Amino acid sequence: MKAQWNKIRSWGNKTAKKFHITSEDDVASSLISNDATSNMILVYITCESLEQAEDIGRHLLKKRLVGCVNIIQGMHSLYLWPPGKNRIEEADEVILLCKTTEKHYKEIEKEVLKIHSYENPAIFALPIAHMSHKYASWLTGELLPV
Repeated sequence: MKAQWNKIRSWGNKTAKKFHITSEDDVASSLISNDATSNMILVYITCESLEQAEDIGRHLLKKRLVGCVNIIQGMHSLYLWPPGKNRIEEADEVILLCKTTEKHYKEIEKEVLKIHSYENPAIFALPIAHMSHKYASWLTGELLPV
């Protein structure tokens, strides 16, 4: 950490302050933040209705598998279904976005599959490249320890 602090000091006080780095402790905090952010994910789940998205979101929040959910209404989907039939189906759906860590993904998928009405709901995770340190700290503090 000493090497990183010396490098940052060589940039000059103005640049270091711009990045809110004024001490060796800030360097450590920054490195922890980057490490914490590296395992953050956004889980994308399609739902048949607002009510279903709210139910699933509340279920995951109560189990502390996610720290926050966003529900986006008004999505119109086109997809091939049933499998192998080459038929295009359409549906109005709702997107449920769940903020969590990689360690919680398998349990989230398991819980969603237990209560979702779809035979094969879209459930997948997107990695988070960057997240503010303050938000990452709050989010990880709300999650069930793994």
